[in-house]
Amino acid sequence: MNQITLGINQSIYPIYDSPYREIKIDDAFIVDIILSQVSEAQQELLRGLVPAYGGWLYKPQEEQFVLQTLLPTQSSRCPILICPDDQDFSCSVLLVEIVRQDELIHWKRLGWAKGEESSPQKLCAAVEWIVNDLNKVFDCAEYAKVVDEIQSL
Repeated sequence: MNQITLGINQSIYPIYDSPYREIKIDDAFIVDIILSQVSEAQQELLRGLVPAYGGWLYKPQEEQFVLQTLLPTQSSRCPILICPDDQDFSCSVLLVEIVRQDELIHWKRLGWAKGEESSPQKLCAAVEWIVNDLNKVFDCAEYAKVVDEIQSL
């Protein structure tokens, strides 16, 4: 079983100098977990992405979608990291595939959103998976507490 918490992170870009809260899995930020699993070209795209929650998105309906899909009743594709420059789903959006089974939450894989940005649902419809075997498993109660913390940011 993996541990999920919120940690304090800071953008690699000086223009975004305020620290922010970000999900950590087993004491590592999401980007740090996947950097070693992708090509150099993918690494360049990943560096500098920020959470798709906690005030980074300027459209309330997009952040609401993230919060709804982060703790699904069955399964979902949830935008988890975005480009800080655009603060919406128009640029780089990293999705996590989440499956809920009884009292467990599984993060299966990560990929780039390739769907239409006209709605969050369409955005998540097409994905270029870059990490197919993420396989992170969380206790649902512990996970829900972190989601509650995120909702209060």
